[in-house]
Amino acid sequence: LNRHYSEHNSVPFTPERIQEIGVLQCCHPRFLSKSSIFRILQRIPTISNHFRMIIMAVDTNTPAQEESAPTKNSNEKEDDVATITTEKKDASVTSSPSSSSPNLASLSSSSSLSSSGTTATAAAVASKWKIKSTPQDSSFIPTLGVTFWMGWNFVLIFLQCILFLPFTSSVVRTVIVVVCTMSSLVLPANFVPFGLGYKFGDWMLLQGEKYFGLTTIIEDEESLQQISDQNKAAIFSFEPHDLLPYPVFAFNPALQRMPGKMGKVLHCLTSSIILRMPFIRHIYTWVRVSSVDKNTFRSFLQKGESVVFVPGGVHELTYTDPLESKDESKQSIVLYLKKRKGFIKLALENGSPIVPVFGFHIEDSYGYVAVGGDGFLATLGRSTGVLPIFFWGRFGIPFGIPRPNKITVAIGKPIHVPKYDNTKSNAATMEELVEKYHEVFLKEMESLFERHKESVGWSHKKLKII
Repeated sequence: LNRHYSEHNSVPFTPERIQEIGVLQCCHPRFLSKSSIFRILQRIPTISNHFRMIIMAVDTNTPAQEESAPTKNSNEKEDDVATITTEKKDASVTSSPSSSSPNLASLSSSSSLSSSGTTATAAAVASKWKIKSTPQDSSFIPTLGVTFWMGWNFVLIFLQCILFLPFTSSVVRTVIVVVCTMSSLVLPANFVPFGLGYKFGDWMLLQGEKYFGLTTIIEDEESLQQISDQNKAAIFSFEPHDLLPYPVFAFNPALQRMPGKMGKVLHCLTSSIILRMPFIRHIYTWVRVSSVDKNTFRSFLQKGESVVFVPGGVHELTYTDPLESKDESKQSIVLYLKKRKGFIKLALENGSPIVPVFGFHIEDSYGYVAVGGDGFLATLGRSTGVLPIFFWGRFGIPFGIPRPNKITVAIGKPIHVPKYDNTKSNAATMEELVEKYHEVFLKEMESLFERHKESVGWSHKKLKII
């Protein structure tokens, strides 16, 4: 904004100036894309939190208009005038966005736009969205919390290096083996008494919420509340997997982002081999992670307890072409979903709604050496659910914590499915239903991505479902 202001001999963008005049006029809207304006607005609460401001983007030949200006004719450009009102609420606030800024977290938005019937419909739909955001803070304490949560990969690799070094004494090797064995096989997953392990897990995730500046967008909270009131379980299907699908922590009850019973009991499911690793087994138990095996999955649904999982798995990483990231015109997000139908059958068996979920800005959390194609490592990863890969995170630390990207998790509308008995006599009908609702799911996932990609700066990216 400072650059555009200097070009037009206007006043620099400063908190003091905004407090003084309250209104900021941004000329030449062609210089500012919607995604640019959204990113600027998301930073405003961290600049000045105690004022109410109106931003008006106007054409050079159009006089500035007040928020109460009359509606324009339908043949005029919609983007000539956009009024967005922002108001500081809490450190973590809930917003009801308008059609011009559907995904602005921590902002309460209202816009005066000339609109057609399509725009009016979009505004009506967006008004039902619930947006909650936490200001980003990647300082020492949040970084420490995320390190306790996701820094154990580095610890395990470090211990393995010590174990196999030729000059390591036999005593040190024995201690490492004993400690790792006790952690993975002997000690109970939740060995800390009085629930202190779970409290520590809650603290880690609350720090993660700050570290990633988490924003959640619930498109239809009312339907989720009804599902919860009916004591039914929902299946939240999160994508993409990428290297580590950590944004699923947005569903943890400690963060209190889901309505009704879902906000108190909701299970994150992951590969069972993860829950056998030393140290990681206990940390993941404390943050309420369970195995994604079919029996565990089915038992939670039968008890009316919702789950979140990543159907694409590490397959998606093996099909990602790292060279595409260098060419902006070819950038795509790969989802391995066309053969993932088991959860659809489980949903039909229990009458559980399926909710598509998409996480934005996860793709640049780590740097890694790509393992694609049909090589040994890729095949091993697809069969075990764990991909042996060299990666690095924040500060370039090998196997470290992810970079503090600002994460947005968009939660789509529930896909309601009928309850259908999976018996031999009904097998043919069940398969038809699975195919039907799998197609619906794929379309809804793609629609969810398209609805939100522009507001998070991903307008140039495409979804590639394989």
